[in-house]
Amino acid sequence: MENEGRINELIDLNSQAITQLSQNMGMMFNTQNDTNEIIIRMNEIVASVTETAIKSAVDKATGMVDGFNQTLKATDIRVDEVNNKFEDYKVQIEIDKNVIVNGMRVDKNKFVYGSQADFGLRFKVSIGSITVGKLFKVIGIAKSSKGRTEPKRESILNGRATTDSINGYEVFRWNHEKCLKALEKWLRENDLFEEFYSIETEKDLKIYINEMFNEFVI
Repeated sequence: MENEGRINELIDLNSQAITQLSQNMGMMFNTQNDTNEIIIRMNEIVASVTETAIKSAVDKATGMVDGFNQTLKATDIRVDEVNNKFEDYKVQIEIDKNVIVNGMRVDKNKFVYGSQADFGLRFKVSIGSITVGKLFKVIGIAKSSKGRTEPKRESILNGRATTDSINGYEVFRWNHEKCLKALEKWLRENDLFEEFYSIETEKDLKIYINEMFNEFVI
């Protein structure tokens, strides 16, 4: 009887162990299911967060691009304004320059043809006859001799100069308008236009023309 009771006690303990093990396994299974559920939920959250972050980043980048484009547009407008103002300044400078140059000249000569001395008097800063002769040689409408100023043949043919006879002596007359155009064309081609007309005294202008004569003729 004692052994039979001991066997029954062992059977009860074994049953209790099996029951506990079953409960533990059930809990483990439930925990596994919960873990899978958590992983699935976390993936959904990560996907949602990632999508939101990407959308936010795209929106931010788009905003930056739009802002940059607006800045470029404003810059282009500003550049156009500056360019327009610069063009206006250039036009005004050209007008002012023409006013200054015209101010350096005296009214037109009453004769179509005149002497070298008459031509020199057409400028506010007058030029002597001999110096005018050197100037004509510099710009190429007179022969480059060191003696008297004699027009080149082409100057006779194109009407810049003509010949006349006074008391049996040959004299040359110069078309002041055509000679002035030839002078200013030459000055512009050699980038000396503004410099020539900026000289304010007869002495300085004479020195300037003599220097040109030494450089371009002799």
